[in-house]
Amino acid sequence: TVYGFDTTGTVTNDKLNLSSDIISANTGLVNGTDVGAVRSHSITGGIVTFYGADSGATPILINSANLKDAAQYLYTNITTAGTAAGFAVDFDGNGSVDSLAIFEQNGNRRFSESSLVMLSGVVGATLGNTAGQNVVQLVDATPPDLCWAELTSNGLVYYYTEPIVGPSAVPTGITFQQGHGATLTPMTITGASVSANALTLTSSATLQPGDYVLQTTDHTLMGGGGLTDRHGNAELPADIDSIALVGSNTIVDLGGRPGSFAIP
Repeated sequence: TVYGFDTTGTVTNDKLNLSSDIISANTGLVNGTDVGAVRSHSITGGIVTFYGADSGATPILINSANLKDAAQYLYTNITTAGTAAGFAVDFDGNGSVDSLAIFEQNGNRRFSESSLVMLSGVVGATLGNTAGQNVVQLVDATPPDLCWAELTSNGLVYYYTEPIVGPSAVPTGITFQQGHGATLTPMTITGASVSANALTLTSSATLQPGDYVLQTTDHTLMGGGGLTDRHGNAELPADIDSIALVGSNTIVDLGGRPGSFAIP
């Protein structure tokens, strides 16, 4: 919860820095996937109105009792990574709106890892990317953040919290090994491509059931691979030495190997 967020000025106000500054587009009534009593929605100026019927007949006042349902409804129905939407909240439960919640779909597989910021005292504002009276200005001054990864038959896919640009090649200082149990075999990445918030790396290897991929980062050699967001904010090197990317029913044996390991 943020207190004292200022939207009263016409030129200079407070800014909200999120993983991305993409705002949900205006839309008329959408009969979305239901979550609790929330069944449909519309969006104007980045602000969502929720309804308790598919027909949109009755707007729902969001309070502490149905706040999670509202956020999970957005997580379910706004699926583009890096997209934000706001909605009015009666946070103190007195029957009147007193706050603005900002939800961001950040590309994670789990609702519990999505972003929700409560701006206490902000009422009647819209979302925007430029300053204005009664406008919550969203900015993006942070690099893309890796949120999860998965294996393919011949490589792996990294998913980020926002749409990404590039790279044309794999960053220097990163090596990959195909693993099976305690056996590791060097793995050469032959291609890299980007679509929306996903970076796909392909290799000459064929991954079999029970295989995993061990990614190792040499920070003394780490170089930029050209991966940025749409504003040019560049991805930061991983802060751990190695990551074991696994599939299902996989045994990862890294016993006796030095370094820090993470298994997403």
